Amino acid sequence: MLNQILARPNMIQALKRVEANKGSQGVDMMSVQTLRQHTSKIGNPLKRKF
Repeated sequence: MLNQILARPNMIQALKRVEANKGSQGVDMMSVQTLRQHTSKIGNPLKRKF
């Protein structure tokens, strides 16, 4: 199940939904713009870890 969650198409879809909703910052205080950069940087290492 974790592989399905971390699958690239699923992650992109989730990111696009957050961007479309102009998602507000969470507890990490990360903006939507920063989130896109962050996910592209950590996506593969995160998937390999799990």
